[in-house]
Amino acid sequence: MDEERDDIGSSRFNDDDTWTSTGNRPPPTPCIDRQRGLPHSVLCRVLDAIYGRLGEKITLQDIADAAFMSRFHFARLFRRSTGYSPMEYLLRVRLEQAKALLRQGTTPISDIAAVIGFADQSHLTRHFRRSVGVTPLQYARRCADTSPLAARVILD
Repeated sequence: MDEERDDIGSSRFNDDDTWTSTGNRPPPTPCIDRQRGLPHSVLCRVLDAIYGRLGEKITLQDIADAAFMSRFHFARLFRRSTGYSPMEYLLRVRLEQAKALLRQGTTPISDIAAVIGFADQSHLTRHFRRSVGVTPLQYARRCADTSPLAARVILD
């Protein structure tokens, strides 16, 4: 099951590795328990709500309202559908977005944190390190070191 969930954000970014919310919402994650989880249309509506407000403060109640359910019932069905709690899923999506922006290497980490909905840079750094194993700055440097442009500059 973990293999299915390792790269939640891989199909959520356009060609320049940034999320687009203009009708290009990715397909929902594979259903873990199709018969007892959220109906497909409800899951799509919920994911639209999440991606549409990615940079804002989002509560469980906000997401459950998109599904027209109580937050407890919604959380239970969302976990059955995706394998994650709604807030875990939101955190993973935000971290994938942070990775994409860090790979571009043009935006300061504090701006990335603000844009994708973290309270501040330390909040992003704490969750990023816990999830990825390195700080956002270390990740950005590693990505810059392995980029084709960096390799070309070193060779020239």
